This record gives sequence, structure tokens and C-alpha cells, in this order.
Amino acid sequence: MVVNASTTGPGPVLSITRREDMVILSWPGIFSNYTLQDNEGLATTNWIDVTNVPLKTGTLDEVTIVGGGVKERYYRLKAP
Repeated sequence: MVVNASTTGPGPVLSITRREDMVILSWPGIFSNYTLQDNEGLATTNWIDVTNVPLKTGTLDEVTIVGGGVKERYYRLKAP
């Protein structure tokens, strides 16, 4: 599984931790008003909101995504 991350505009950095068939995406909790989105490629405009509710872990918001056979996925944080 290949994952990539970006952030739209100035703001938080989206961090990725990969563990076997899952990916943990996290960002500073003070940016909880940002929306996590995913897409199959950067060249398209079909970004979709990730429906997983972020968990608060200390000072971070965190979402865990299970691979499910997806070969490549891109993630970004969209500013409000």
C-alpha cells in the first residue's frame, strides 16, 4: 500500500504512520476544524471526505485507515 499526504493552504502538517495493513493519519488537534479527505490520484478533483471520526490522542487528532487492498491512496487536510 502506498499513501501520500498533503495539506491545502497554510496550516497543519498531516503525519502518516504505516503499520502492516493500516495507516494512521494524525494532525495537531488545534486544527480539528480541517476536513480529512482522500483520493486515488492527485490529478483529479474528486476528493472525498473521510467519514472516520478522528480520535483525540493527547494533542493530536488521529484517524486509522485499514488497507482493504487499496494500492495507492492520497490524503489531505482541507481548510475550513
